[in-house]
Amino acid sequence: MFATAERWILRGLEAVLVALLAGMVVMVFGNVILRYAFNSGIDLSEELSRYFFVWLTYIGAVVVMRENGHLGVDTLVAAIGPRGRLLCMILSDAFILVCCVMLLDGTWKQHEINATAVAPVTGLSMGYVYGVLYFAGIGI
Repeated sequence: MFATAERWILRGLEAVLVALLAGMVVMVFGNVILRYAFNSGIDLSEELSRYFFVWLTYIGAVVVMRENGHLGVDTLVAAIGPRGRLLCMILSDAFILVCCVMLLDGTWKQHEINATAVAPVTGLSMGYVYGVLYFAGIGI
Protein backbone atom coordinates (compact mmCIF):
# COMPACT_ATOMS: atom_id res chain seq x y z
CA MET A 1 0.00 0.00 0.00
CA PHE A 2 2.81 2.42 0.92
CA ALA A 3 4.73 1.50 -2.23
CA THR A 4 1.67 2.19 -4.39
CA ALA A 5 1.10 5.59 -2.76
CA GLU A 6 4.77 6.44 -3.14
CA ARG A 7 4.71 5.47 -6.81
CA TRP A 8 1.66 7.68 -7.44
CA ILE A 9 3.21 10.61 -5.58
CA LEU A 10 6.42 10.29 -7.59
CA ARG A 11 4.42 10.12 -10.83
CA GLY A 12 2.53 13.24 -9.77
CA LEU A 13 5.79 15.02 -9.01
CA GLU A 14 7.19 13.97 -12.38
CA ALA A 15 4.05 15.38 -14.04
CA VAL A 16 4.61 18.65 -12.18
CA LEU A 17 8.22 18.66 -13.40
CA VAL A 18 7.08 18.14 -16.99
CA ALA A 19 4.54 20.97 -16.67
CA LEU A 20 7.15 23.33 -15.19
CA LEU A 21 9.68 22.51 -17.90
CA ALA A 22 7.08 22.89 -20.66
CA GLY A 23 6.01 26.23 -19.20
CA MET A 24 9.62 27.40 -19.12
CA VAL A 25 10.21 26.35 -22.71
CA VAL A 26 7.08 28.11 -23.97
CA MET A 27 7.78 31.32 -22.05
CA VAL A 28 11.48 31.55 -22.92
CA PHE A 29 11.00 30.55 -26.57
CA GLY A 30 8.11 32.98 -26.89
CA ASN A 31 10.26 35.77 -25.51
CA VAL A 32 13.10 34.91 -27.90
CA ILE A 33 10.72 35.10 -30.86
CA LEU A 34 9.22 38.36 -29.60
CA ARG A 35 12.63 39.94 -29.06
CA TYR A 36 13.99 38.78 -32.42
CA ALA A 37 10.94 39.55 -34.54
CA PHE A 38 9.28 42.48 -32.77
CA ASN A 39 12.03 43.95 -30.53
CA SER A 40 9.83 43.45 -27.45
CA GLY A 41 9.23 40.84 -24.78
CA ILE A 42 6.96 39.87 -21.93
CA ASP A 43 8.43 40.73 -18.54
CA LEU A 44 6.01 38.40 -16.78
CA SER A 45 7.36 35.38 -18.65
CA GLU A 46 10.96 36.21 -17.73
CA GLU A 47 10.14 36.34 -14.04
CA LEU A 48 7.89 33.28 -14.04
CA SER A 49 10.41 31.20 -15.99
CA ARG A 50 13.01 31.95 -13.29
CA TYR A 51 10.60 30.87 -10.57
CA PHE A 52 9.64 27.75 -12.52
CA PHE A 53 13.34 26.91 -12.73
CA VAL A 54 13.74 27.21 -8.95
CA TRP A 55 10.78 24.91 -8.35
CA LEU A 56 11.94 22.50 -11.07
CA THR A 57 15.37 22.22 -9.45
CA TYR A 58 14.16 21.47 -5.93
CA ILE A 59 11.27 19.18 -6.87
CA GLY A 60 13.66 17.36 -9.21
CA ALA A 61 16.16 16.95 -6.35
CA VAL A 62 13.48 15.26 -4.24
CA VAL A 63 12.49 12.88 -7.06
CA VAL A 64 16.11 12.01 -7.91
CA MET A 65 16.95 11.46 -4.23
CA ARG A 66 14.14 8.94 -3.94
CA GLU A 67 15.37 7.13 -7.04
CA ASN A 68 19.01 7.17 -5.81
CA GLY A 69 20.03 9.02 -8.94
CA HIS A 70 22.36 11.66 -7.49
CA LEU A 71 26.00 11.56 -8.47
CA GLY A 72 28.38 9.48 -6.41
CA VAL A 73 32.02 8.43 -6.45
CA ASP A 74 31.63 4.79 -7.45
CA THR A 75 35.34 4.17 -7.95
CA LEU A 76 36.19 5.08 -4.37
CA VAL A 77 33.22 3.25 -2.84
CA ALA A 78 33.85 0.08 -4.88
CA ALA A 79 37.47 -0.04 -3.69
CA ILE A 80 36.79 0.00 0.05
CA GLY A 81 34.73 -3.16 0.48
CA PRO A 82 31.30 -3.87 2.00
CA ARG A 83 31.95 -2.39 5.46
CA GLY A 84 33.48 0.72 3.95
CA ARG A 85 30.50 1.09 1.64
CA LEU A 86 28.13 0.81 4.58
CA LEU A 87 30.14 3.39 6.52
CA CYS A 88 30.19 5.76 3.52
CA MET A 89 26.43 5.35 3.07
CA ILE A 90 25.76 6.07 6.76
CA LEU A 91 28.07 9.09 6.76
CA SER A 92 26.65 10.52 3.55
CA ASP A 93 23.05 10.01 4.71
CA ALA A 94 23.88 11.69 8.03
CA PHE A 95 25.48 14.59 6.16
CA ILE A 96 22.42 14.92 3.92
CA LEU A 97 20.13 14.87 6.97
CA VAL A 98 22.15 17.63 8.63
CA CYS A 99 22.02 19.69 5.42
CA CYS A 100 18.23 19.22 5.17
CA VAL A 101 17.77 20.30 8.79
CA MET A 102 19.90 23.39 8.10
CA LEU A 103 17.87 24.09 4.96
CA LEU A 104 14.60 23.87 6.88
CA ASP A 105 15.94 25.99 9.73
CA GLY A 106 17.16 28.70 7.36
CA THR A 107 13.93 28.67 5.40
CA TRP A 108 11.93 28.97 8.61
CA LYS A 109 14.05 31.92 9.76
CA GLN A 110 13.70 33.65 6.38
CA HIS A 111 9.98 32.92 6.05
CA GLU A 112 8.78 36.24 7.47
CA ILE A 113 11.06 38.22 5.16
CA ASN A 114 10.14 36.16 2.11
CA ALA A 115 6.42 36.34 2.87
CA THR A 116 6.43 40.13 2.96
CA ALA A 117 8.72 40.65 -0.04
CA VAL A 118 7.01 40.73 -3.42
CA ALA A 119 8.28 39.99 -6.90
CA PRO A 120 8.83 43.13 -8.98
CA VAL A 121 6.71 42.20 -12.01
CA THR A 122 4.10 39.69 -10.85
CA GLY A 123 3.64 41.05 -7.34
CA LEU A 124 3.77 37.43 -6.16
CA SER A 125 4.90 36.90 -2.58
CA MET A 126 8.42 35.52 -2.50
CA GLY A 127 7.16 33.13 0.16
CA TYR A 128 5.59 31.13 -2.68
CA VAL A 129 8.83 31.07 -4.60
CA TYR A 130 11.06 30.03 -1.72
CA GLY A 131 8.39 27.90 -0.06
CA VAL A 132 9.63 25.02 -2.20
CA LEU A 133 12.56 24.78 0.23
CA TYR A 134 10.19 23.42 2.88
CA PHE A 135 9.16 20.71 0.43
CA ALA A 136 12.76 19.94 -0.53
CA GLY A 137 14.04 19.85 3.05
CA ILE A 138 11.30 17.46 4.14
CA GLY A 139 11.17 15.47 0.89
CA ILE A 140 14.86 14.69 0.66
